[in-house]
Amino acid sequence: MKKDNVRFLRFTGVVAVLFVAVFIAWVFTGCSATGNKDEPQASTEPTSAQKQWKNANKELNISLFREDAYVSLAAKKYEESHSGIKINVNAYMNANDSGADKTSEKYTQILSTSLMSGKGDDIIDVSPISFFKLADKDMLLDLSEPLKESLNNDDYYMSVINAYQYHNKLYCMPISFVYDAYSLNQETAKALGIKMNERTFSLDTIKAYAEQIKSGEKTALFDDSASGMSDVSLAYKLFSLNMPKFVKMETKEVSIENNQEFISILKAVKNIADKKQIATQAGYTRQENFYDGINQSLINIFGIYSPSMCQSGVVDYTAKNLKLLTNKEGYSTFGSYSAIPAINNKTKNKDLAIDFVRFLISKEMQTSTELMYCPVNKAAVKEASQLIVDNAAAEGYLPQGFTHETLDTNIKVFNEMAQNTTMLEFTDMVIRDFTMDEMTRFFAAEESAEQAAKNLQAKIDTYLKE
Repeated sequence: MKKDNVRFLRFTGVVAVLFVAVFIAWVFTGCSATGNKDEPQASTEPTSAQKQWKNANKELNISLFREDAYVSLAAKKYEESHSGIKINVNAYMNANDSGADKTSEKYTQILSTSLMSGKGDDIIDVSPISFFKLADKDMLLDLSEPLKESLNNDDYYMSVINAYQYHNKLYCMPISFVYDAYSLNQETAKALGIKMNERTFSLDTIKAYAEQIKSGEKTALFDDSASGMSDVSLAYKLFSLNMPKFVKMETKEVSIENNQEFISILKAVKNIADKKQIATQAGYTRQENFYDGINQSLINIFGIYSPSMCQSGVVDYTAKNLKLLTNKEGYSTFGSYSAIPAINNKTKNKDLAIDFVRFLISKEMQTSTELMYCPVNKAAVKEASQLIVDNAAAEGYLPQGFTHETLDTNIKVFNEMAQNTTMLEFTDMVIRDFTMDEMTRFFAAEESAEQAAKNLQAKIDTYLKE
């Protein structure tokens, strides 16, 4: 079974975006050839803001970490429906940038300097940076009140949007999201005599499965689909599921050193790795292929991009009996790898910036096929998902028996799981890097679990109080 090295990479937004970008470009080839009939039509009814700007010549500037087709399309359509408005989208990274000389750290530095000097753009993309730091310095506008009327309904995935609240304020707005789900490989489970717990899927479940796999069976605990799973990525997932217990962002409290729950996560995952049931970050570094010689895997990973698509294409979610990996309270995490707009608190175009952010999450825009992953606008999901299914059917990639009823059921399953995705997988990129670095050292036997906890405590504590 030939496997590529991407399965060993850490679960980062960069890897996920690169993988999905190729897949979506392939899926939507037919869509792009149909002209503009599938694109959202700009509203002909002027908004109150449009009436206010009717005789004005306004210019809105947007900073993005990397080029984003969805934001660019939104800017174009907004200009078309708002006479006299000009929107400039300034991307730090374009499609041709390798990323070697342009990093999130450099983008953060440039962005922070421009904001502090009062010269920052009106809307800024905070997807790769610690927006908490900017909010603490009063650099971002609180969107809670301006968008209260728009969000005060059932048309949005509020569990996702509320995950970005900080001090009960909303300083940025996700426009899409994605989460992972898991399914027991029935063939492998039957051979091993394993039955899946239908109610929960947690660390305890994983440990129970690992204990039932006998040494030398050449069975991987997780398969290598989606972004794969290594010792470090699994440990980090379990850490992020319990992040509020370890790090309290608002009060800057850190409770990792001597925390037995944190230490037990490390030791539980190491036990699995020692039995060679999971890929390792150290193995990836040595360019070893964990899946060479593996005969079967027990748990299938599904990157759930929307109700109509995962990394495997269009799939019947009910047939897969999908489960979330949750903490003891039953809650899970999600990721958001598109641009995440926030508004410069010193902007002179506040009303215009707010209206454009409102447009980004409107049903009108969120049905666009340029939007990666699931729209945060729940009202747009059925139409957006149907477009994917229709194009898959036109290209001959729709699974046999997948009907409109199947899609309706998928939407129901997706929404039920999304209600429990209440936490960010990457709450803060700097904390993520600190955590993964210490976990990597622990799994490489360079330090004990207790030392890793002590080091991480010191790093995060210093970072939060800088």
